[in-house]
Amino acid sequence: MLAGIVVLVFTLRNVKAKRDAQPVFAEVDTAFGRVRLPDGYTVVRSERQGGYYGLFGYQAPGEFRVYAVPRGPRVSDELMAAMQAAGFSINPAGDCTFWAERGPVLLYVEFHANPAESTDIVGLHCSPELWPHAYVWIEIT
Repeated sequence: MLAGIVVLVFTLRNVKAKRDAQPVFAEVDTAFGRVRLPDGYTVVRSERQGGYYGLFGYQAPGEFRVYAVPRGPRVSDELMAAMQAAGFSINPAGDCTFWAERGPVLLYVEFHANPAESTDIVGLHCSPELWPHAYVWIEIT
């Protein structure tokens, strides 16, 4: 009986959380939709995350996108310029990474040589022009 009550409570909380997450997803879509991505960007993966309760508490809604991008020495500069043109303020976080913020929408951006590995950037400099392929990971919250 106790297990049934716990399941019911989680179910009700998740129904409310999903309903409350819809405006957040809409705000994210609107803010990121203003960014005119440079030519040659192709979506590899896009998934919505969060907006529910789990064993570790509420998981805030957000979206994760991976794009294949043209290789080149200015690929990160071009993306930052596109985001600034859409009203985002940019804060570099290190080689191949930066933060972009517009109101309550925050983007964390990383460039990678592999679409699936988060630790594939080696060396002292971000050099997408030397990689066999280049990808940008964008976490939108």
